[in-house]
This record gives sequence, C-alpha cells and structure tokens, in this order.
Amino acid sequence: MKQQRLFSMFALIISLSLIWSAVGYAAESPDTEEKQPTITIEAPSRVTKGERVQVSVIGRDLAELYGYQLQLQYDPAFMAYGNATYDFSPQGYAVPVTDNNGELTLAFTKIGDQTAGVSGTKKLLTATFTARKSGSTSFVLPAITLVNSEVQSTALTPQASAAVRIVEPSQGSSSPSTPSVPTSGEEEGGNDVVYGVNPSTVKNENGKSMIELPASATQIKLSPEVLAAIGGNNVVLQSEELTIELPSSVLNALIAQLPNGVTGTIAFTMKRVDAVKSGSSSESGSSHSTVVSRGQAYDFSLSIQGSDGSKQSMTTFQEPITMRFAADAAADQGLTGIYYVRSDGALEYIGGEWSGNTLTADIHHFSTYAVLEMKTDYSDVPANHWASRVIAELSAKQVVKGIGAGEFRPSQLVTRAEFAALLVRGLKLEAATGTQPFTDVQSGAWHASDVNTAYASGIVKGRSGNRFDPNATITRQEMAVMLINAVQAKKEEQTTSDAKLPFQDLNEAAAWALPSIAKSYELGLVKGRAADRFVPQGELMRAEAAQAVYLLMNL
Repeated sequence: MKQQRLFSMFALIISLSLIWSAVGYAAESPDTEEKQPTITIEAPSRVTKGERVQVSVIGRDLAELYGYQLQLQYDPAFMAYGNATYDFSPQGYAVPVTDNNGELTLAFTKIGDQTAGVSGTKKLLTATFTARKSGSTSFVLPAITLVNSEVQSTALTPQASAAVRIVEPSQGSSSPSTPSVPTSGEEEGGNDVVYGVNPSTVKNENGKSMIELPASATQIKLSPEVLAAIGGNNVVLQSEELTIELPSSVLNALIAQLPNGVTGTIAFTMKRVDAVKSGSSSESGSSHSTVVSRGQAYDFSLSIQGSDGSKQSMTTFQEPITMRFAADAAADQGLTGIYYVRSDGALEYIGGEWSGNTLTADIHHFSTYAVLEMKTDYSDVPANHWASRVIAELSAKQVVKGIGAGEFRPSQLVTRAEFAALLVRGLKLEAATGTQPFTDVQSGAWHASDVNTAYASGIVKGRSGNRFDPNATITRQEMAVMLINAVQAKKEEQTTSDAKLPFQDLNEAAAWALPSIAKSYELGLVKGRAADRFVPQGELMRAEAAQAVYLLMNL
C-alpha cells in the first residue's frame, strides 16, 4: 500500500505542481499539538565576484518528513545557478530542477517502504551559485510543501531569506587617472586595502567634508595635507553600502594625543567581517530565535600615526559618530536593527532610524557592528495572539525578553519595578548617576539602576515619600501616570487633555490619576479592557505593558 502511494508521489513531483495534491493523495495534515516546522536559509553574508556561493535550506521541528518541494528565488543579474545537492537522505529521488527566470523549483523524496521519515533538525539541500557582479542581493524561499511518511502534506510559506554582499576582487594596482584610489593596491595587516585620500578630491559643503570611497577600501588614510583641506569640518566617508560621519571634535581629540609639534596621518579602518552567519539560530527551552544578516558587518577602528613614529588609538567618543548602513530590501524593518557584536558573540541592540533601505544610528564606541534581523518565537505567544507582533518587535529591540523555558507569559502580572525598567529600556535612557530617596530599593537589587534612572527622569515618584514598593503589582492607573511622565520626559510637551473618555468606571480611579488616564487615552497609548471600562484599579499584565511601551516608543 505504501509503495503504491509512493509511486503516486513520484508522479506528482515530476509534474512539478505547486501544491502536493492528487486524487487518492492524502489531504492536509490533521491538526495536532506538535510544533509547526520552520524553514530557514543559510548563506555567507559576503563573497567575492566570481566566487562559488553555497545556499543551504534548513528544516527545524520536522516530523517524519519523507519528501518536499520548494521554491528558491534569486536574482540572475547577481547570481548564476550551478547545481543542487540533496543532503536530506542518501536514498531518494530528485526531480530535475527547473529555473524560471530566477525561481528554482526543487523536489526530493526518500524511497523504500523501510525508510523512516526524518524528525527534528535536518539540512534539506545545498544549492550552489556563482557570484556574477558586485552589489547586494538576497535569496528568498517563499514556499515549501512537506510530505510525511504517511504521505500527508503540509504547505508552508516561510518567506525565509538570506542577504549576500558581493565585492570586487582586490586589484593589485590602482588607476593613475583617479586621484582618490587605494594606494597602489597596498595591503596592510594582510588584508587591508588602503585608500589614500587626495586633498583635491575632498568636497567641502555645508560644514562637512565629503569623501567618496571605492567599494574595495577597508582602510582610509587622512594625511596632514588632507586634514588641512578638511579644516574644522565633520568628515563624511561614503561608499555604496556604508556612510560614516566623523565629528571634527573626535578628529581633533585624536590629533591632540600626539606630542606638540608632531603631525600625523589618521587611519580609519572598516574591516568586513562575518559577525553573524546568516540564518543562525539559538534554542532556549521551548523558544526559538533566528538571526539573519541584513547587511555587511564591520569591525571599526580609528587611530593616528605620528611623524615621530608614535601611534595612538581612540575607541570611545564624547560626541557620537553617525553610521548609515545599507540594508537588504527583504528585511523586516520592525525586527531589524544595528547591533553591537561583543567579542564573545553576544548581541547588543543599538537601533537605528529607517529611511528607505538605509539604517542610521549614533554610536559612542568602535567595535563590530552588524545589521541583523532577529525573530524570537515564544511557545505561549501564537501568531494570532493580539500582542504577538508587538512582543516580537520589542524582543528584537531587547526591551522585553522571555521568562522560564522559552515562554513570554503574556498574562503574568507586572511589578512596579518591572514596568519602570521597561520604560527606561524602551526610551533608551542613560543611567542616572544621582541617588533616589526610596529606602525599599536596595543598591544591589536588579532594578536599582532602572528605578534610579526613572526617578531622575521624573517618570516615577513612589507610593510615598521614601517608599517605591518595587515588588508590588502595578495598577492600570499607575501605568497611565508613568506613561504620561515618560511622554513629558521624552517630548517635553504639555500633558493636559480635554479628551472626552468613553469609560463609565472612572469613579474608581484616584483623582491624581485621572489627568494621565485622559491624556494617555488621547495619545493612543492605552485602551479600555472593554469599550466602556478602563478598570483603573486592575493589575497590569505583561502583554498590556509591552503594548503600552511599544506605542510610547513610536509616539
């Protein structure tokens, strides 16, 4: 019987239909409590023109997988398809690949009655391409159909993707007709392509000195003659995929490190690195986080070489340096941002403002930075949960995180200290150095710095003169007051309101909370728990807190 069904499957695959369906063929998989399979793509984030590029399709949480059919999209202008290797099983049948102007259809099934299906995590296939020209491109997997050992099919639309940056090979020499070029193809430190700026190519406009960079440059040198041409301007270094604005105060502070009477050449280095492998993931209990590279990652450094042979470096800056990264057009902008990559691989969200497909952020120290898309799945926050998108975006921005074994616990109550911490993280408030008056906030407590910062910013005032009550559950009316205090700290605007409220239970609210409830409702920061009930004394839940902070961040 199974052999007959397999023959039907072969015939169906060979037809290359987009949906695995036929008379006598099993219908959709029945509803179960098993986790939904997830499909991701892994690819190198940076390759050289002419280099072979291997793209892997990975399946996770598979259940008795026996065969599959998928579509893999690529841009033929940037990539040339070569072949596919099916890592799924040593025993099986692969249908000849079709390529419809950049959309590959690939299908494979195991064979044999005694061959068991595959469960868990498995590489399904590896497709090999050749990089054709420099630029940014991406691979996208829009659809896949999975067939289990009982010949039951499941159609998924993962929209998985991986961004790849293609660069030109280092040229060995520079063009004499172009003044600002890598200096004779010189390489320092083994891999640095040095770009010696010619003073005549510096364009001064509106208090900024603009310098165009070739795509291959990894180190830019500003000689004393170039620094003289720059004068007191900020320096803007521009390439196709990156723009860096160095404030004049930073350059002057670096020059000031040299001994008196000594001139120097400033070196700005931006080494391309594979900080995070595209499609990498991490597991934690019943949660799953996927990190996808959405732009080239760089390791930055800034130094000056003195005419006396001395060398000084600068890694932190009083005035921030502005970075503009080109990002993959396929990026989910709500889940994508600039991250600082620590030496141990840990990620710290920096953020960034979107303009088209460009992300801009200010940084105060140099190290490794990358444009990453991060998606965290919680076992208790299904896709149809009313706050699922908000929780996903705040998780990517590291404002909220899970609790316990991969759960978010959206209905769990929130303490006053927890909500104060959410506001501090959501608004990216700098830690306050002063002291707060609350005797029940111990200096060693996890929330001490956040409460102190929230107090210094005027967001919290305590339940009495010297009592904050950090572990008490926060009420919805207290939430409204903290939100409006945060609005005032963020935007310095008036917080009074003449809004007419639809709630019939405001007689239960404290008089001191009513103005904040009205203003927060007018600003769209809060809603009632019913059309006519605000429930001011109700205790705040984690999903509600996430929604309120998200709306405040986007106000």
